[in-house]
This record gives sequence, C-alpha cells and structure tokens, in this order.
Amino acid sequence: MAVYNGFATNKEDVSLARPTRSCRFQEDDNSLPASGIQCVSCNKLRCLITSPHFLYSTTIIILLGLYIFQLGARGNLRSYTPSTKINRTQTICGASQEEARSMGCVFDVYVNEWLPASCYDRAVAEVSESNLSDLYPAAAGRSTFPLFWDQAMVKRATVEEVMLAAFENIENGFQIEFYTAWEFHRAHCLHLWRLTVSALQQLDRGKRNVGVYYKSVSPEHAWHCNRFIVEGDTRDPDKITSIAPGVGKCVVLNSF
Repeated sequence: MAVYNGFATNKEDVSLARPTRSCRFQEDDNSLPASGIQCVSCNKLRCLITSPHFLYSTTIIILLGLYIFQLGARGNLRSYTPSTKINRTQTICGASQEEARSMGCVFDVYVNEWLPASCYDRAVAEVSESNLSDLYPAAAGRSTFPLFWDQAMVKRATVEEVMLAAFENIENGFQIEFYTAWEFHRAHCLHLWRLTVSALQQLDRGKRNVGVYYKSVSPEHAWHCNRFIVEGDTRDPDKITSIAPGVGKCVVLNSF
C-alpha cells in the first residue's frame, strides 16, 4: 500500500460506482494494426488533456506554483513555530483531545488533522463539512461521515474515534488507519484548494500574518492532488483510500 502525506490507496473487493467516462477506448490494442494503435493512443491523450478535471486542476497548480515562487523570492513564507518546546508526546495541540481543545485546536475532517487556531479556517471547514456540502455527497454532515476500520468497509468508525486516533498516531508513528471511498481523497484535495483561496483572499483584503495549513501551500501536495484528480477519469472502480489522522502544522503568509 502506498502512503502519501497520510493518505493511501488500495484495491480490495469493495463495490463502488463506476464513474461516468466521457470517452471509451478499445481495450485490446494488440488486435489493432500499428496505425490503429497510434490512433487509440492519440485519442486517449486528447481525452485526458481536454478532461475538465485536468484543465481545472492544472490551472490551480500553475497559479499556486507562481504564488509560492513569489513568496519564496520575497522570504514571506515561514513555518509556524510554537512558543513551547515540542517533544515526542507534546505538540502544538497537546497530547489529547482535552488538551487540544484547551489550546484552541480544532479537528478539520477533510484535512484529517487537528489544526491550531492560527490556521483553522472555520468558515471554509463549516461549508465543507455541512449537510449540504458538494465535496462528498455521501457524507451527510460531520457526525455521519462514512469511515471504516476495515478495508472491506464493513465495520463503521466514527469521527470521534478518528479524532482520538490522531494522538495515538503521534505517539506510535501513524499506525492507526481508517478506510473510506476514493471520493474522500478527492474531497480532501478540493478542500485544501479552498483553504488556499481563502488565505489568498484574506491577503488581498490587506490582512497580515494569515495562517494556513501547510499542505495547502505545498507544491508537492498540489501536484499529488493534480495527479489524483486526473486519475479519477480512468481509475479502477474498486480503489479505496486509507487515512491516518494526526496533528497538522501551520505556515504564515504575509503578502499577496
């Protein structure tokens, strides 16, 4: 199982709805002449390039990359540094739910981590996690989010259990995982882009020292999400996602 930034994908005997595809291709390329194979390859490439997912995500990546480059050149992107010393069990959100809440930290479901108040965007999170959210229609609000303990996705898990596991993972090195549908991973990526846009809007209005979840401004994570969303057009319908909850970090943006 390959894990990337707390997310992994796996193939099990799980029945998920096959996505609608805008193009269909000949499966048995060996039965085609050389010219036919070239034609099919061209059609596949053309279909991928003109995919709405590809165009949308590529535009976001380019804009985000330009912005990160500008910030790097000006030296205006810096990591959030807590005032207290961090050791193996003590983090900027403590070592338990009680400590986290007392320190102002909040669990963002689509980030899948506890976030310090300095980079928790309540306005964006509440929209993403609401009953009317368009990110993941299968999630009827925060309390009934479809998460499971097993890869067969039979034994349901609660958000409360995921929140508790985040602190166990700090101690044990991200060992506790939960399973959910592929669509959750897509929703995670879209939610992070919403966080990025929200931070940029705050900067545009003249606000200084805008805190944001660090992966929201990570070029590597943006490219990861770009590839993941593009894959959705041709993905295996049995693909599922595993998530390992934890405690997130902030970065501070100072200019637009």
